[in-house]
Amino acid sequence: MNTKAKNRESVNNSSTSPKWFVNAQNVITTLNAKDERTAFDSVRLANQLFKIENRSLSKVYNELKNSSGDIAKAVSEVLGKSGFPTFKAFKNEAKEGQQFFSIYAGLMMLKKFNKSAKQKARAKRQSKAQAEKIA
Repeated sequence: MNTKAKNRESVNNSSTSPKWFVNAQNVITTLNAKDERTAFDSVRLANQLFKIENRSLSKVYNELKNSSGDIAKAVSEVLGKSGFPTFKAFKNEAKEGQQFFSIYAGLMMLKKFNKSAKQKARAKRQSKAQAEKIA
């Protein structure tokens, strides 16, 4: 069985993992099985390992926490007056069972720590509901 057929078979058998992850794992397994790797093979291996590592929760947390310049300013706007959460608190906001994360998902988790924005949204909903009752 050729490599592409193996990849298709493993993708079909793994319905819970994303396709990009299964493909990355297959490339890593294939390249690690080689006795001698060329420089290009080593580049491909490192790239696939980075692809998986960059989607971990700790990597996303560190990227957001250690951001600088305009990105740091935007992250502080997302947090509002709240301080940057600890990793434990950040991890508790993650969806249960989620394995891979993006920067966007991390920002959405940080948004949950902005208490003043929550209060404003709640007040807006309540005033809107009261206006509907009066009208």
